[in-house]
Order: sequence, then structure tokens, then C-alpha cells
Amino acid sequence: MKKCIIKIIILIVALSSILVGLTGCKGHTSKSYTYNVDTGDKIKVEMDTTGGYNMTSSLPIEFSKDDEVISQGTFGKENAYDLYYDEVKNENDVTIIEEKSKGNIDYFFYEYDNSEYNYIIKIKDSKTCFILGNNVSKESAQEIFEKLEFKVE
Repeated sequence: MKKCIIKIIILIVALSSILVGLTGCKGHTSKSYTYNVDTGDKIKVEMDTTGGYNMTSSLPIEFSKDDEVISQGTFGKENAYDLYYDEVKNENDVTIIEEKSKGNIDYFFYEYDNSEYNYIIKIKDSKTCFILGNNVSKESAQEIFEKLEFKVE
């Protein structure tokens, strides 16, 4: 009798594990492209596409949610980061929302005239920056940014 109960318990645990695996969340999806940038760098841009997000392969890169383009991005030379920063600090209609380092990037996020929400991203160990523009909303700009990773190849 004990052997039968043990076999039933093992069978229940095994079936439960299979069911959890089959009924779990849809899973993580992502998409990435590697670009040969004018700076001589090869930069891989990866996006977490879970939840209806997507990106295109051509420049400027279009980032979308449920087929609606939210942001666009393109590459620039490393010194463009400093040029944008100096320009933004001196503009009256501009507010720097955030300025940080995260992993292998330095970035600042700013709002222009309550209608544009842009990230300027310096990719460490490269001669490249990335300009991510959005004229939809602050929240959608942040959503796209949080789904991106940059890697020097």
C-alpha cells in the first residue's frame, strides 16, 4: 500500500510540473540587430519584444508597440553626446529628467517643450552614441528605453 501511495505522489508531482510548464506565461521574446556604425564600431541593439513591442532593422530604427511607432533611434559619434548635453543645458524649454549610468551606457533623458522626450546614450568602450527620440509621451519613451540593450561587438 505504501509503494502505491508513493507512486501516486510521484505521478502527481510529475504531472503538476508538466502542467505548470505548459500553462506558464508566454515567455520572454527579444529581437536584435547588429549595425556597422560610421564610427567604425559594430553595435548590437537588442530589444525585449515581450508584450507587443518591436523594432525595425533599418536606420533610423523604429520602435513600436502593437504596430504603433513610438520612438525612433539612430547612431551618432561619441562627441554628439557632449554636444547635445551642452545644448540641452542652455535651452529654456528643456528639462533634464534623468542623468545616469546603467551597465555599459551613460545617458541623459530630457523633455523639450512638453512635446519631445529624448534619450542621448553614450555606449561605453565605443566611439558611438545613440539618439532615441519620442514625441508621444514621457512614459512611452521610458518604456522603450527600458527594453533596450546596447553591446559593442
